[in-house]
Amino acid sequence: MVKSAPDEQSSYSAVKGSPTRAFFLERLNRFVVLCRVGTDVVKAHLPNPGRLWELLYKDAELVLERTSASGRATDYTVVAVRTERGPVMLHTHRVNSAVAWLLARGKLIGFEDYKLKGREVTHGQHRFDLLLSGPEGEVLVEVKSCTLFGELLAMFPDAPSKRAVNHVRHLGELARQGVKTAVIFAVQTPHPKFFLPDFHTDYDFARTVLAEKEHVKFFPISLEWGAEDLKLKDRSNRVEIPWGVLAQECVDAGSYVSIFEIKDPKAPLGDGFYCVVERAPKDLTASMARVTRKTLMPHPTLNAIKEDLSLVGVLPIRANEDMASLQDDLAAVSPLTADGLFYFPHNPLRQKAFIDVLLKYRIGRLEQKLLNEYPGGLDGPKKCGNICT
Repeated sequence: MVKSAPDEQSSYSAVKGSPTRAFFLERLNRFVVLCRVGTDVVKAHLPNPGRLWELLYKDAELVLERTSASGRATDYTVVAVRTERGPVMLHTHRVNSAVAWLLARGKLIGFEDYKLKGREVTHGQHRFDLLLSGPEGEVLVEVKSCTLFGELLAMFPDAPSKRAVNHVRHLGELARQGVKTAVIFAVQTPHPKFFLPDFHTDYDFARTVLAEKEHVKFFPISLEWGAEDLKLKDRSNRVEIPWGVLAQECVDAGSYVSIFEIKDPKAPLGDGFYCVVERAPKDLTASMARVTRKTLMPHPTLNAIKEDLSLVGVLPIRANEDMASLQDDLAAVSPLTADGLFYFPHNPLRQKAFIDVLLKYRIGRLEQKLLNEYPGGLDGPKKCGNICT
């Protein structure tokens, strides 16, 4: 079954109706945030399953739209967040429409000669976002919205996604049967020149992309949204995948940061959040699993009080090299340290200084490697051919 394609529009705006300015306060659950609109505190639907740690800081400026739909638990929907480098679109449900709009105008790079034949297309047991037709036949396409990026490098996903893994595997199976398939990663900012699957966060997804790269066409592009009106610019840019760097860096080794919460004021450093860094030269995934089960506590002090601890998260930083300076950088943002423990009175995952350290080792380190291995990287991506060639 094929759903009808959308009508071509003269412009595409991320916001339907008049935008509402708001400021982020708290994420109540995966799909609901608390924010301030004027003097009121309101709940808003967040149509994005990602973690968004690097975007949703306290008082981050959000763009909301008011909904008139009956039966909704919230009156607002989050559309975008404003950052120092421009707006970032968060409404994942509208990414397909944005891509379709570019396609209709011949502005979707690599697909200039293709037309939209259908959306949410069922093929066998599976449903895919887009069906395109062009000079070389039909192409089944999945579209993924990417909101995690640094200065030069974008990564997807920012949270483990079995759904994304399954999509790539199914597309690979179809490709082996002669069906043309592709994945578009729509990076929601124009700045990055490189893209990698986020092997830190979702090792299985990254390994699946590597395994299917000869069968499925992976096509990262960057989008740009108007700073004021949030209208999509009528252009897209190709973003380079440095496959050699991915193969080298996507390893089950590196370091991991464990975060625990304790509510006992008599705890060694007081009640709050305790972080510790451990090195795993091999079997990183297995080491993190043991910490999750509390069968292996990463510090003797934590082992002594493990029954009183709640695990907040175990954050991997995959690398084929030692990152000795990570502890020094965490110490610089921790108000109290003791014998390899880093204490935070509040959840560090909601603190920009802590997230900046995490991004330095997950993304910044790779950006430096890319600059070393691709000295022309700042001049833009390499010229590429059509998606199906």
